[in-house]
Amino acid sequence: FLAAGFSGVTLYDFAGRRVAQVGQFAPATDWRLPLNKPYHTELLWHNGVFLRVQVWLFDGRRQIGVIEAERPATLLTQSLRDVRGIGLSGTMQVCGQNSGRLLCFPSQLQPYTVEAAHRPVGRTPPIDFALNGETGLINIRDDRGRNVIAAYAPIADSGLGMVVQVDAEEIYRPVYEQLQKALLLL
Repeated sequence: FLAAGFSGVTLYDFAGRRVAQVGQFAPATDWRLPLNKPYHTELLWHNGVFLRVQVWLFDGRRQIGVIEAERPATLLTQSLRDVRGIGLSGTMQVCGQNSGRLLCFPSQLQPYTVEAAHRPVGRTPPIDFALNGETGLINIRDDRGRNVIAAYAPIADSGLGMVVQVDAEEIYRPVYEQLQKALLLL
């Protein structure tokens, strides 16, 4: 398991007693996002994203144990930290819901995990559209008070949503520069 990239694997018997363990799991955290998968699957954050899965083991019809495995989600962690392809002001936000709380991974604008029990009154953030299965593009004011162009979408059927946004000024700047050049020539 460790050679295959897992950071930790534990085998429990039918009574929940640990039988064997290899590797090291990320420390316990309340920051967990359950995924819509056939087994108990969740993402957690500890200086990076980890994927943890629990699979029940059966001998015919009788449960004989549980195996729990965890591995770093290195590609997702790198994607959250490196968004060079979407502009200087670009940021990507990946969020999900756990027990009615909105949980978001760190991003360029918020270098820490975010937990919010309530949404802003009077406007629907793009992440809510994404978490409701919608895909689209919207021009809004962000939390900094800047106009941004935000694209939102669900991440497959995982239960997670993603928003990619760029300051509107950065998107429109080349158009304005070309317009100014054309006006000078005229």
